[in-house]
Amino acid sequence: MQDIIQALCEIDVGASQVMKSTEEEKASLKNDYETRIKEAELKIHHETQERLNVLESQLDAQVSNEILKMKEDASRNLESLDNNYKANHDQYVETIFQKIIEV
Repeated sequence: MQDIIQALCEIDVGASQVMKSTEEEKASLKNDYETRIKEAELKIHHETQERLNVLESQLDAQVSNEILKMKEDASRNLESLDNNYKANHDQYVETIFQKIIEV
């Protein structure tokens, strides 16, 4: 009977050691996974930030090009209006004058 009790005690001690070892391994794996997750999150954040920077640069270039095009169009329109005014100034004056004296 004493042998059985001794064997049960040894089994209990062995089981406790296995449980303790398992808990330690579980904690170690948890820490390892948390570290990997943090590293992955940092990597993804970095890659995302780089991509956003590239997209922002491209957008800035597009906006700059659009602004330049709009300035060129406005300049051409102003030049056209100015040329039209210079070419037809006398006619505009005469038309306005005629409207004034008709009243």
